[in-house]
Amino acid sequence: MLTHKATGDPLVLDLRATSQPNAFRAWLAFHGLSLTELAVKVGVSQATLSRLIDGQRTNRDTMDKLVELGVPKEILPTPKNPPGRPKKSP
Repeated sequence: MLTHKATGDPLVLDLRATSQPNAFRAWLAFHGLSLTELAVKVGVSQATLSRLIDGQRTNRDTMDKLVELGVPKEILPTPKNPPGRPKKSP
């Protein structure tokens, strides 16, 4: 557990005041993990995890694995587009 040097109190990481991708990257830094290290633990490529963080891709299995590893659900992306095929334009 990380603690404040002067007081010895536990450090708390409040990620509510930033964007979701920035919150995710702050969480990684707080826990001393690189994106590549986390991707290996999850079993995906670094590029896939980066796209997920940026909200360009969602995968329920990957997000479930991230939560199992301790990533808060609140900093995971929500799908930008509903599931299924895009509608054809007229």
